[in-house]
Amino acid sequence: MIFTKIGIENYRAIDHLEYEPQNRIACLSGPNGRGKSSFFSALYTGLTGNIDKTNVQNGKEYAEIQIETLDRDQNMVSILRKIPRQKPNQLKINGKTTKIADGNQFISSIMNMPISDFQIVTSSDVMTHLKPREFSDFLVKYIPEKLNLDQLLKFDPTLVEAEKNLLRAQVKDQNEITIPDIKNIYKQFRDLDLSTKREIERLEALIQTYMQEHHGAATRTQEVIQADLSKTSNLEAQYIAAEKRKKTNQQLLQIIQSLQTELQGKKLVELKYKSQDIYHYVQQLYNYKRPMESQLRINDNTIQKMNQYIASMQKSQCPLHQDIVCQTDKSAVIREMQNTIQSLQQNNLEIKANIEKATKTITDYEAYYQKLLEAEKYNQELALKQNQLEEHKKVYQASVQETNGPKISKNYDFKAKKDALMMEFQERLKYEQHLQSQNNLKKQKELHEYYQKLIKFLAMDGIAIEKITEYYLNLFNQTIAARIQLLNIDLNIQFVLDDGISYRVYKQGTNECLEYEQLSTGEKKIIAFLILDLLNILSGARLMFLDDLNDLDVQTFEHFIQMITNPEFQKYYDHIFIGTVLNSDFRNVLSNYQNCIDFIY
Repeated sequence: MIFTKIGIENYRAIDHLEYEPQNRIACLSGPNGRGKSSFFSALYTGLTGNIDKTNVQNGKEYAEIQIETLDRDQNMVSILRKIPRQKPNQLKINGKTTKIADGNQFISSIMNMPISDFQIVTSSDVMTHLKPREFSDFLVKYIPEKLNLDQLLKFDPTLVEAEKNLLRAQVKDQNEITIPDIKNIYKQFRDLDLSTKREIERLEALIQTYMQEHHGAATRTQEVIQADLSKTSNLEAQYIAAEKRKKTNQQLLQIIQSLQTELQGKKLVELKYKSQDIYHYVQQLYNYKRPMESQLRINDNTIQKMNQYIASMQKSQCPLHQDIVCQTDKSAVIREMQNTIQSLQQNNLEIKANIEKATKTITDYEAYYQKLLEAEKYNQELALKQNQLEEHKKVYQASVQETNGPKISKNYDFKAKKDALMMEFQERLKYEQHLQSQNNLKKQKELHEYYQKLIKFLAMDGIAIEKITEYYLNLFNQTIAARIQLLNIDLNIQFVLDDGISYRVYKQGTNECLEYEQLSTGEKKIIAFLILDLLNILSGARLMFLDDLNDLDVQTFEHFIQMITNPEFQKYYDHIFIGTVLNSDFRNVLSNYQNCIDFIY
């Protein structure tokens, strides 16, 4: 994070300050109360957003902190925090007002780490007050170690195959497992274990409820009970069918008896002729009678006309005209016509006699035809009922010959039997569910034990992290030892595992462990610097703030300045800010570094 400009106004001891860095190192010097600590505090406030309104100068309405920096793509970013004494704080990013939370998140992305971590790696005060577990958690977060699954599993040889399989199932890439991966897997197992414990509680409650409500086991299996239930249902169906047949047979027998009573003494009428034949004969008679009736009408009409003609001929007038008197003899003609009339009349008598005979015959045959129709209808109805009787007898005999069904008492209660079997089946089902719950409970408890072991294995204070950390402790110790050699101080620092990572301070060449409170203020400053330097290298923060270096002795101060101005050291940092009250010895030391240190007075 490269600063191009820092502006501070009305903040604690600083009325107005503008600083544009020219070098990586800046030294804030001057007597106490001149604003060194105010500068550090303002820079922290500008970057982290941890604001204390009491830092606004007395008599001023607001304080203002402006930081211009380059992001990772070398783009200019402007951060302006305005801290009114009475009103809400304001934050502008690149000149635009933004929500405090959103702006802080943006600044955190530029720093490439959470603000809480930034405070640790840049502040000796925050760092020295960390508990071993907190210090360990921070270090582990930035350890770049990548393992494969086999390496991870070897850390704990007591893991059984089931536990290994559970771990394998949670690992996405078995060839590349990082510390954050381990932490995520740890969280997943915590969640899984929580679900498992809830399932255990649920199963235990089910089992307890069953034990309270049921006594003894259901001895018969579901299959046996279902077979018994099926058998009972079949018996019931057979019984119902048999009872239905009995009822049908009774009804059929009543019909048979009724038909037998109705048909008793009745016989079919013997018929010599068919009604159809008589009908045809009657039609023939009608056909015979009709021409005679027609001939009779013709004869009667002819006789009438001839009589009229004879009457007219017997008169003297001419038939053609009445004024003419006819003198012709007509007697011969009249006699001939009278003979014809007599012949026709005789013929009519014969025709009438024949018609009367035909009419009488037709009447007789029509009456006979009606009797035949009634007799045929009677025979048809009688034959139909006789056939029905025979069919009913056959059906009845066949039905009677069928089995009468199971021999079961009429008082037998199929419903009660089936209800009892269904209840037994439900009890058996509950019992089997109970057995399944017991089996599942055993598995869940076993799984809970596996999860507990894996959680312990993957925890921040677990074997996995401890083994990885042990490897890095040596690396930390080597890094610190190299820095101590450059500083030429009579102290040594060793990182150890003790409920997390902590460090021990020793006198060079001895095993005497010094308590932190036993150290001089200068020694504490050096210890803080060494650890902050290590944290910077590890996290990539590239910033360090060290105040009150005037507590160092001159020789240590000179070695310190030599080290931080070394290009090999500076490759890990964008900026190093140091604060000190300059005495003559310190001035002499710094006079040799005018070209590589910015001085802010």
